[in-house]
Order: sequence, then structure tokens, then C-alpha cells
Amino acid sequence: MHRNIFTLYLILLTIPSYSQSNSSAVYNGLAGVNAISEGVWSVRGNQAGLASVKNPIGGVTYSNRFIKYKIYSIGFSVAMPVFTGTFGLDVNQLRFDSYTNRDYALSYGMNLTKFMKAGIAVVYKRISLGEYYGSIGSVYVSAGSILNISSRVILGIHFYNPTQSTLNYQRNEQLPALASLAVKYKLGDNINVYGQFDIELKHKYIWHIALDYIPVKNLVVRGGIRTTPVNYSIGVGYRLKRIVTDAAFVIHPVLGVYPELSVSISGL
Repeated sequence: MHRNIFTLYLILLTIPSYSQSNSSAVYNGLAGVNAISEGVWSVRGNQAGLASVKNPIGGVTYSNRFIKYKIYSIGFSVAMPVFTGTFGLDVNQLRFDSYTNRDYALSYGMNLTKFMKAGIAVVYKRISLGEYYGSIGSVYVSAGSILNISSRVILGIHFYNPTQSTLNYQRNEQLPALASLAVKYKLGDNINVYGQFDIELKHKYIWHIALDYIPVKNLVVRGGIRTTPVNYSIGVGYRLKRIVTDAAFVIHPVLGVYPELSVSISGL
């Protein structure tokens, strides 16, 4: 009985934070907008964006959840073009004391047409509950597509765990299931505006509004807001030849600041 209660508590703790734990400083700088994504971090966002990767690329990301709570996550992602598409591999871990949440993902993205991309990921999740509570695990899928409506408008749709996989068959402990619809509008040559709407099954609705601005070549500044709960985000990214460094700060009005740093290297 106590084990079930403790497990349920940890699952509920994971639900509101899963999207960030599978994200990067790029998306967190945009208030969690990740259903329109490109590059190596598409493994964590919308796997369809892997189709834009033309050269091998790898990245690592690290975050500390609101600093004082000693909750941190670290992840490693790789994208490799193969034949008509791109394979992606991602390993990430969220840890708090003896609680560990690990995801191992294998993804693939490709161009279906000149204007449409599609992708899918198969993920194995393993949650360790400490020495006295053991571990539980599950396999789930994520899938999405990206559609170029025009030279200025891009739509993205993504489904996280659409099959509603559970962590344990006998106890039927539900993983979150989420559908996201996003739009990117190129307001000008240097400004992009983003909007995203998430529907989390049986739980809540989440809105994201963000923008990025390129003041000079190789530098991008990001910012945005998301609801449920309300978080504010700011971020910055800089490219130096083959290396891209991104930093983000998610600001919660009660819990404080949640920083994240991501670094990717192309041409591996």
C-alpha cells in the first residue's frame, strides 16, 4: 500500500515536468514550445524536425530544477542522416535524491513531401524509486509532423504517448498523454513568433507564447510565457563555427529560477 502511494506521488510529480525534462535550453527559452523543432534537439521535441539535419550532430544538455530543490536533469542526443531520413538517439535522466527517471529514445524523421516532414520515436522509460521501492518501466511512442504552409508560416503537431502506455501493467499506473499543436510565424527576417497549445489527457490545457530575435549574425535572443502553471522564460543562443551554445532561464513566481545549458556540435 505504501509503495503504491509513494509511486503515485512520484508519477504525479513527473507529469507537470515531463515536457521540460525531455526538452533543451532552446525550447525552454521559448517557454516550452517544442512541437516545431529542427536539429538535434528534435529528438526531444518533434521528431519530424530531424529531417532537417543534413550532417551528423551531437549535443548535451544540463539543468537544475529551481536550484535549491536539488532536482537536476542531464541528457545526451545524437542525430545521424541515413538514406532518405535521419536517425536520432537520446538518453536523459531526471534525478532527485533516490528518485531517478530515465528515458532512452530511438527516433527517425524524414521528408514526406517538399512541404511536410514526419517523425516517430520509441522510448523506454525507467523509474527507480530507491533502495526500498524498486523500479518500474514502460515503452511508449511519440510522433509528429511539421508542415510548411508558406514561406512565413509553419505548423507542427506532436503526440506524446498517444497509446496511453502505463508504467506497470498490474497496477495500471498511467503515463501522461499529450497532444500539441504549434505555429511559427516569421514576422520579419530577424523575428519569429511562436504559439503552442497542449492538451494533456484528463489533466489540463497549456498555452505557450514566445518569440526569438536575431540582433546580429550567429546570436539569437528568446523569451516567452506558458500557463498551467504560469512560467516566464528567457534564453540566448550563440553559434561559433560548428558549436552552438544555448542557455535558458525558466522563472516560476513561487519556486524560483530554473536554469538550463545546452551545447551541440555538428559535423561529428
